[in-house]
Amino acid sequence: MLTDPSFLSLFIIAISVGIFLSVYLLRSPFTLFLLIMGVFLIESLLGVGGISMGLGQFNILAMDLLSLFIMITAGVRLIFSSRWGRPSILLVFMFGILLLFSWLRGVGLFGVEKSTNALRAYFYFFAALLFTISLRYSADLFSRFVLWFGACGWALIAIALVRWGLVALGVASSLEWVSVGGFMTRVLNATQAFFLLQVLILNGYTRREPQKIFLPRLLPYVFLPAILVLQHRTVWGALVFVAILILFLERKIGGIFAAGMLTLVGLAVLIFGGFTLSADMLAGTAFDLGTFTWRLQNWLLLLDPKRFQSTLDIFIGQPFGIGYVRYAPGSEYAVTVSAHNLYLQTFLNIGGLGLACLLTLYGYAIIKLWRLRRSYISRGFIALLAAQLVYGIGYSMSYEQGFILGLALLFNAGQNQVETT
Repeated sequence: MLTDPSFLSLFIIAISVGIFLSVYLLRSPFTLFLLIMGVFLIESLLGVGGISMGLGQFNILAMDLLSLFIMITAGVRLIFSSRWGRPSILLVFMFGILLLFSWLRGVGLFGVEKSTNALRAYFYFFAALLFTISLRYSADLFSRFVLWFGACGWALIAIALVRWGLVALGVASSLEWVSVGGFMTRVLNATQAFFLLQVLILNGYTRREPQKIFLPRLLPYVFLPAILVLQHRTVWGALVFVAILILFLERKIGGIFAAGMLTLVGLAVLIFGGFTLSADMLAGTAFDLGTFTWRLQNWLLLLDPKRFQSTLDIFIGQPFGIGYVRYAPGSEYAVTVSAHNLYLQTFLNIGGLGLACLLTLYGYAIIKLWRLRRSYISRGFIALLAAQLVYGIGYSMSYEQGFILGLALLFNAGQNQVETT
């Protein structure tokens, strides 16, 4: 497949366009971040999995091209830097090499399209992470990131409000919007709802910044209820965990404790308000043990030793494109959906070595941030990364998480540089 003329033509075109745009955007790297956020909003508004175009027999997504562009830009920038020896950069490159190797194995076994479809979420995350760590941290970079990240969050709120209004008027409906209890309130998916949570955390820790998120005082009273109404249970779990973590980090019982209690009360009202505590009403909620048991059973099935062809699969993972097919005991129907668990999916795709790289990156960032916890920005990054780790229990990664992890690593490096000068 690698010698297929159409694939080679596509590869040459992509590299040529990527080099041209990378040279053009080297002097304005933040433009690429804005383009990616723009694509994210357009896809959220249209309700599509990705803006795509056909090129021969291949289906190319807008994020495929943007991710390729920012990787090339990052590579050029890092070549001319003196930061190669940093542990975080070495870990990021090792993570990327494992992704590349697993993708190439998948291309050889299953073809370009199938292997690439399985790679995409990791590719976007890695590209965003590599791009961010190739920059130099500055107060201006952080302020601009916060400002536009917050603007994107407000745009998602506008999309949700419009959709809720259309649902109330009986003008629009979608099976994807149906939440627990049959109400059509889940008008944003889990990735978008988690984006709102990250904006909420950022807002709480950037009020001292000269360039704040738009309407910072109003934001908690809008974003928190929206997150609750959207009813994504994994996002709720991240929200509650972060509320408790902030209580510990800030050691203030006043307003923060009240906000944490409001979160817990809101969750309780949303789950139990107006419902009887019957098994039917609890089905599908966070208190439905059947849902958890089903997920746990499927995780164990995916870890069945029979799935692994050799010891190599355990260390560097199975090739992208192999899928997540498994059969529950006593069932003749295959389950093909993803594992709904970042850590398990990472282990399956790039092995124990890849999972160790990912967790070490987060651990390295959090340890460094903890040493700088007197800074309110450092505490904010700790809360953001903790939320991402909790979110990963139920979902895979998304590219905005790569930007935040990269920015946290940049912040650590920038603060250490200040302390040593």
